[in-house]
Amino acid sequence: VSVLRSAMGRTARSMGYQVELLDIARRWGPPPGRYQLDQLQAQSQDNRAKVRIIEGRISRGVATSDEVGWLGWYRALSDECDAIQQAEGQAA
Repeated sequence: VSVLRSAMGRTARSMGYQVELLDIARRWGPPPGRYQLDQLQAQSQDNRAKVRIIEGRISRGVATSDEVGWLGWYRALSDECDAIQQAEGQAA
């Protein structure tokens, strides 16, 4: 949570990789290094493309349960990032 409330978290939000930052911080502990941040930015682009693909597959009725599950996980993590960062904004 603290990494999302830091300058690093604000940068991640503005650049669109806050979900990936929270995920890696939970798995490996903060703070990630410069190389990891570059990787997170690339991964976030891949994940946003994956979201669009899965949403299209869902709308056509051809998404797999794994795809739907991944999308649910990603959206839940995104919502959690938003809640953490909104709470920080209210506390400031």
